[in-house]
Amino acid sequence: MANIERLVRTTELKLTKLRKLSEERLYRSANLSYDPDFDELLIFFENYQDRYIVHPVDENVSLLYEPDTKEVVGIQVEAFERSFIRRYENVGKTWRLSENCEEFEHSDLGDIYIILQKRQPEITREVGEITNHLLFSDSHSMSAVCAD
Repeated sequence: MANIERLVRTTELKLTKLRKLSEERLYRSANLSYDPDFDELLIFFENYQDRYIVHPVDENVSLLYEPDTKEVVGIQVEAFERSFIRRYENVGKTWRLSENCEEFEHSDLGDIYIILQKRQPEITREVGEITNHLLFSDSHSMSAVCAD
């Protein structure tokens, strides 16, 4: 992902929804999908289904934004299991049900679906917090992220 060229500077993006991702309403309404073949996690804020542009933040994380408004509408994480959850242990613990979920012993598909619905907001919040940290922490300053 490091070789992807940014079409706009990060400072030109509207980060309103991303900054509010820690608010319960937004992370509960986010849509999460994972593609095991590509090892890619996608999180869309609310029910977003239009076109978007990928804007890299680091080797794993990219922002997804609307081309017209430049509003960030989601987060893409590449090498999610291979790399990302190894770097961020809390996400890995939430992601791996077998390690920390007593409810996982149920074999009913309905039970597993309910567990997934409970875990999805936790994963969304944690990935959102990591993304915010990458963008706004002192050690990874916005000026470094915004460099073209």
